[in-house]
Amino acid sequence: MTSSTEAGSAASVPLEKIALEAYVPPARPSLIGLSRAEIADRLGEIGVAPAQRKMRTQQLWHWIYFRGAKSFDEMTNVSKEMRSELEKHFTVDRPEVAAEQISNDGTRKWLLRLPSGDPHQEGA
Repeated sequence: MTSSTEAGSAASVPLEKIALEAYVPPARPSLIGLSRAEIADRLGEIGVAPAQRKMRTQQLWHWIYFRGAKSFDEMTNVSKEMRSELEKHFTVDRPEVAAEQISNDGTRKWLLRLPSGDPHQEGA
């Protein structure tokens, strides 16, 4: 027979939650959404010299946020070698709006689909 204290302690044990999906980072992460400092850090990680990072960051920022470039090939004032290196490590893919809801007060909710493949993997 189980005492009431044993039964009470078993009931207070929290349930363990098991994830249905495990996050798998993309092979080539997007530069979209990064701050200038984060872009400079990413450039440093792929070997861009410290003296060039500020200029390269400014070029990327301009092409991404002012010109709306959707590929590195569009970035004509960035050397072909640098564009090739960027293409090996990063993308400029943006999430797409999969669904939109607009409430009576004008509030909008978007369901975003992440770019380039499914970043989640079934089972973990």
